[in-house]
Amino acid sequence: MNLVEMRARTRQDLEDTDSANYRWTDDEVDGAIQRVVREFSLAYPQMVSTAIATTDGSTELDISSLTGLIAVESVEFPIGEAPPYYQHLELWGTTLYMQDKGSGDDALVRWYKEHTLLGTTAWAASTAYALGAIVIPTANNGLWYECTTAGTSGTAEPAWPTTEGATVSDNTVTWTCRKPTIPAQFEEIIVLGATGYLAASASAYTVDKASIAGKWATINFLKWGQERLELYQKKLKAISRSNRIISREFYTE
Repeated sequence: MNLVEMRARTRQDLEDTDSANYRWTDDEVDGAIQRVVREFSLAYPQMVSTAIATTDGSTELDISSLTGLIAVESVEFPIGEAPPYYQHLELWGTTLYMQDKGSGDDALVRWYKEHTLLGTTAWAASTAYALGAIVIPTANNGLWYECTTAGTSGTAEPAWPTTEGATVSDNTVTWTCRKPTIPAQFEEIIVLGATGYLAASASAYTVDKASIAGKWATINFLKWGQERLELYQKKLKAISRSNRIISREFYTE
């Protein structure tokens, strides 16, 4: 489910589907969704392995390319030892300090990454894009593309790859193909949390709406939101507990 679909599902549960008279703006709904996605990411992060080149004679490892970083699990260097050789490390900003000096060869960084929903900003020609920027094709193909080399896009839209992790050059920009990362079985938990936050925080708004009654009367509106938040928090804690005991499988980025 992408961000547009998630927003529609959230509005459906809130019974806020009249586009001519929305209770919440798209920015407000998207903000609540992104808040829940961040919370979900802490409970159930993506597990990613990324090869990063070391610098010969230096203990420093630049991890500024790891967008959406939550935490670093380990750094394997050199790669391919049996058993694997893991570095003692310290993290300062976007730099990892290893115990051993690099050789110019790659180190394998295993890290936890924040989940991402599909973006809504369409690619544009002759536009400067920063590292980590996200676009979708002008003809939406259900995928999104992350800027992994900053630069300026070309005058013609590139031929977008459809394989996860595949790259395409666009003038001086490099785009990497990504997919929405919220597992399907957890999508409704995102909706549950977002609706809870929106309803609870907006209950005061209903005081001035004389036409609102029944389910949407102020006290019921607040109670409904709080009940959903309580259920959401319980489900999130259950996910977090179960995630601590599953085997760790990092995918290569």
